[in-house]
Amino acid sequence: MNARQLLRPLTAISFLLLSASLLLASCGGKGDEPHPNPGNGNEQRLEVMDLRYDVDMQASHPIDVSFIATKGFESNIYRDGKLISQGNYLGGDNPDRSVRSLKTSFSHKGSAFVFSVSMDRHYDDDQPNSINVDLSVKLYKNSKLIQTFAKRYILTKNDHSASAQFQLWGKPE
Repeated sequence: MNARQLLRPLTAISFLLLSASLLLASCGGKGDEPHPNPGNGNEQRLEVMDLRYDVDMQASHPIDVSFIATKGFESNIYRDGKLISQGNYLGGDNPDRSVRSLKTSFSHKGSAFVFSVSMDRHYDDDQPNSINVDLSVKLYKNSKLIQTFAKRYILTKNDHSASAQFQLWGKPE
């Protein structure tokens, strides 16, 4: 084997390594820069705030209710003042079962708090054709009411579940 045959694979590997090093050098720490805030593209920074959802639900017949709460970088999600998660809370594995009336709150001190509530009727034959569910969710930032959501859902045997999602961002109003 001559020297040219030995150098051909090394030349290709050297070219790939040189290309990779130039590409990485051109990125120049862009991953360390803060990303723009979600939402309307406003450049102001998100602040850490007390974010809270107050949930009031009334159903004409017992249903199962589950919650999902996700947050930004800060830890700790509370339900009714008790710590329920230091990460994201996925309550679908342990729903509130056979609920006709429910009042509860979820809170988080951070820059972002996303919340979802799901309502599911049972598959029993003795349930009525339709179940009315009145859901009210109040959204708070630093103990100030910023929005109230109220809606009536009708759960039927064909349309047996419903859900609603909410977002709170740590931006001053």
